Amino acid sequence: MPLFAAFVLWGWTRKVPPPLTFACIVVAFLGVMLVISHGDPASYVRGPVHWGDALCLVGSFSFAAYTIGAASLSAFSPLRFTALTASLGTLMMIGVAIVAAAVGYDTPPSGHELVAALPAIVCLAIPGVVLAMLAWNASARLIGGQNTALLGNLIAITVFVIQIVRGYRPAVLELVGAAVVIGAVTANNLLLRNPRRAHVVDEVIAPPRPA
Repeated sequence: MPLFAAFVLWGWTRKVPPPLTFACIVVAFLGVMLVISHGDPASYVRGPVHWGDALCLVGSFSFAAYTIGAASLSAFSPLRFTALTASLGTLMMIGVAIVAAAVGYDTPPSGHELVAALPAIVCLAIPGVVLAMLAWNASARLIGGQNTALLGNLIAITVFVIQIVRGYRPAVLELVGAAVVIGAVTANNLLLRNPRRAHVVDEVIAPPRPA
């Protein structure tokens, strides 16, 4: 996502990212391929199309744009920005669910199923959505979208560690790929801290608050 943020900034400011950023993007994707292929990138050639991975990339790009937007709208507090975007997202998901049920793609849950799933829904909704998005949007305002996106890599690292604790044993190349990704996004972030580019980046991802 930090490298996708570079493309968002490119479109926003019309400033072409430096060649080193493109190099970091290529290196990061190579590292990602090592991780999600469990250390066997050739599986992408032998296996079927990995639509799930493609959807994850679309989601990452969308969330990078969201993070840059959260940092740039200084007129909205993090609470208001979270409430507005979450409300619109909720309405869109309800609409999609209604259409999916109408065409027979998915069936509405029964009342018993909703009650059974309620504790899990509450657990996911409050700390996993409300508190997480409030903290995320507040951090984007405080430290800028690019830095927030960089820290977002801790999400993947945390999941990776949890899976290892649960018994998953990653291949050596998976660990190498994870290290490559972290190194690439960190190098790109340090590049964007260059004083010669700081005024361009700061205007977009960390605008001054109104007096």
